[in-house]
Amino acid sequence: MQPDTQGTPEQQGSPYPEPPFVPSEELSSTSEVLEAEISLVGSVMCENDIAIATMGSIAKRDRGMNNIDDKSYGKRLAAQLAKFKWRFRIQESIFLAFQGLEEKGLVSMEECFKYPIDWHQNSATVSGLFNALRRFEIAEECTSITSTMGLFDDPVTWLAVAIARTCPDVQEAFEFLRESWTLGTFNQEEFKELGQIKVQVNPKEMACDVQTSIPQIGFWLPQNIKGQSDMYFWACNVRNRHEAMKREYEKCYGRGTWGYDIIEPTVMEWIG
Repeated sequence: MQPDTQGTPEQQGSPYPEPPFVPSEELSSTSEVLEAEISLVGSVMCENDIAIATMGSIAKRDRGMNNIDDKSYGKRLAAQLAKFKWRFRIQESIFLAFQGLEEKGLVSMEECFKYPIDWHQNSATVSGLFNALRRFEIAEECTSITSTMGLFDDPVTWLAVAIARTCPDVQEAFEFLRESWTLGTFNQEEFKELGQIKVQVNPKEMACDVQTSIPQIGFWLPQNIKGQSDMYFWACNVRNRHEAMKREYEKCYGRGTWGYDIIEPTVMEWIG
């Protein structure tokens, strides 16, 4: 038998690249950014967020007990960073859709979020709009229980609330979303099955008096906006959160891997 001269997969250059991992010297910095982001959701955590919230803490515990080494810990943080990036970028598409509707005079930022959203309240109007929005590719991606990145449905609820509170012509709004492709492709046949959506504009749809935290981990869309000063503070907060997450992500995945930050021009416009 001839000796094996091919070498190990590592020596050959394996066709299956090793998963990215946070370098040992960056573990503390990355962990702090992720934990700070998770803390914004408050003490009552949505069931759909538990998996992403505990990825880092479980890995940190395992590392502390010497069950895993720094490299394994870094791989788990890298996977957690990827889920955060996905949540951040999903919202960019939702916000672009909102901006397009606002430019068409179909929603109003000033009126949409004057009242905080009660995320625990049920609304037949918002539920109907939510189901209709799910006929768009991007909304379906973040609200499907089969999504590999997890369930992240509150951004779609946010857009449905905006439409319910201020939109004078829902059919025109959906036609704009379909033509603009801001939410991706549109399933026309499924939408027809829902029938015509009738909405009686209600500025207090799903409203509450006080809102102290974000509804889901990674959520950054504007809420409780009563004027330009609120938008300024929102923009500063979003800029800081995006910069921190993007910085840690690119330490792991490489410079430029985050991609173009779509929300940045809007944020900087409000900051001035």
